[in-house]
Amino acid sequence: MNELNSGMSNARSLASARTLRNRAAPIVVWFVVVLTLLIWRQTQVGQFTGVGWVESKERSLSPAVDGLLSSIPVGLLDQVEAGTIVAIFDDAVITAELTTAQAELGRMRLEVRAAENLLRGQSSAGREALQVFGDEQDARLTYLEAVVRTEAEAVELDRLNREKVRISALHADGLASESEFDAVRLRSDELQIELAHRQDVLEAARQYLAEAEDRRRAYEVLHSETKLEEYLDPVREQLTVQAARISEIQQRRERLVLRAPVDGQIVQVFRRAGETARAGEPVLALAELRNPRVLAYVDGTAAERIGPGSVAKIVSMDRPGRSATARVHRVGQILRDIPRSLQSNPLATSTGIPVLIAGLPVEAFLPGERLQVSVRSLSR
Repeated sequence: MNELNSGMSNARSLASARTLRNRAAPIVVWFVVVLTLLIWRQTQVGQFTGVGWVESKERSLSPAVDGLLSSIPVGLLDQVEAGTIVAIFDDAVITAELTTAQAELGRMRLEVRAAENLLRGQSSAGREALQVFGDEQDARLTYLEAVVRTEAEAVELDRLNREKVRISALHADGLASESEFDAVRLRSDELQIELAHRQDVLEAARQYLAEAEDRRRAYEVLHSETKLEEYLDPVREQLTVQAARISEIQQRRERLVLRAPVDGQIVQVFRRAGETARAGEPVLALAELRNPRVLAYVDGTAAERIGPGSVAKIVSMDRPGRSATARVHRVGQILRDIPRSLQSNPLATSTGIPVLIAGLPVEAFLPGERLQVSVRSLSR
């Protein structure tokens, strides 16, 4: 009898345990679900997703003045460094103007000599003044002549360097002989040495002119009564005009080449060698390769939750496996239409807050690459 009572008691205990377990199971399940949601929310709160692309910052390269294109030593999709010559203009006009300027300076030197001859019969004070003022005009002529010769040799050196590049390319393709290449290279090297010497001469002439001007100013202070204007002013005026003309030629010579302003890749070629390029009209387009930025569009509610410094996780849509982390640079405050090329349904119209993300690794993505973006809130 006792065994029967004990069995019944055990059965009731098992039934009670089973009932308690059945009642507790839903509670445990809900607890797990809530805990999971809390963990998920903790990891997701403040995360704003969107789409974007790597900005392709293009620069149009245009001449400052009209000119005939002599050559374009770069091609489509070539990568170039800042300072690389990308277009060269014909130098025939500049060369002719430098030759004319040199002849004009020779004529002016004769006029200075004529003015000096008129003054030689003056008093001793006049002859002293002639020496001072004549030295200044002679120094100015010497300096301008040195400028013209230096510019002429610089133009010739530019031409030889272009020819060297052309012959080198032909030689590499077996279309030019070794002797042709060596002849151009040696002449270019010789002219480089001559130009360096010419620049030393130019610097010496500049110093000589400065000293002559100082002597003339000192003389004028001590001998203000000496009047030589009627003899020397016409020559001075001509020299001033000629100096301005030569300076203008120098500036135009520097514009005979277009250089890449930054490291980048040639993405468009608008003109060819032999064509005339107008001032301000693009000859080439260059896409920057350094300092890439991402323009992304995220949910409109992000405007007040993210800002400069927010961390952004970026994943490529075009090249799986490519990703990077960067920081938000700027955040827009106006909803903008998302470009259709970034939308999964090009027929739909979606809007988002524009976000500019900077600090990307240079090699992370390609210009124009489409991206998935996740930006973390600053309030986390």
